[in-house]
Amino acid sequence: MPDATVFSIDVAVAKARNMAYYADAGALQSVDQVDGVSAGTAFTNRTFRFLAEPRFPDGIDGADAGTFSILNNDAIDSTTGFDTAAGPATVGSFDPAVDSVNGSVLGYDAFFPGTNFHDVADVTNQNGIVFFPGSAPIYINGQLVGAWGSAVTVLTRTTW
Repeated sequence: MPDATVFSIDVAVAKARNMAYYADAGALQSVDQVDGVSAGTAFTNRTFRFLAEPRFPDGIDGADAGTFSILNNDAIDSTTGFDTAAGPATVGSFDPAVDSVNGSVLGYDAFFPGTNFHDVADVTNQNGIVFFPGSAPIYINGQLVGAWGSAVTVLTRTTW
């Protein structure tokens, strides 16, 4: 796999960008904010994964879908996960900027690949959302100064 190193670097950078964007209350778009969580609250990519899962908390039958889950979209059957729209899904059915009722972060990422939530102010901060662990924001004296992201943790553990 000649591109494996490039992929791992891209994943690590995307994780760091996700953290830096989400932990910065000034940069975070309101459409990406989780209800009940103050803007600028430090999350990790593992948190994003939990929030995008079909049940939150995971493994509890009948639990509500995570805040970022596509199961929150009206066009998605919450039991099967299948698209129930009469025709193919559209950007509007997943983009909270277009449809504030049905939009989801996971759905948005599917229709806008290579974007980082809705950080339209910084084009360089748009290379995808990563839903698996290995990241954290970095603070010095209580001030956000950046973030870090690791390579693909599952692959590096299993392909040595």
